[in-house]
Amino acid sequence: MFRFLSLTLFVAALAYQATNDAFFQFVSNCNKTYSNHSDVMNRRYIFFKNNDYINYHNTLNKSYQLEMNCFGDMSHTEFSNKILMKPNN
Repeated sequence: MFRFLSLTLFVAALAYQATNDAFFQFVSNCNKTYSNHSDVMNRRYIFFKNNDYINYHNTLNKSYQLEMNCFGDMSHTEFSNKILMKPNN
């Protein structure tokens, strides 16, 4: 039982480290800067959620695949409000 638990924790730590490395690679590649530690943690959380969604979507065998881009640290709402064009009324 102890070996199984140890192996499970080890695999979880490796997965966490790989995802954490992916976030910091993203930050470097996209020249991201954040104002404070809290902002880093929030953006990292959003990045993880977006990355999980991308990975899930790509398992569905759709006619297209998703991949991470430099908007990966933005929520859907934030992206919609800041990036997408608003219709003129």
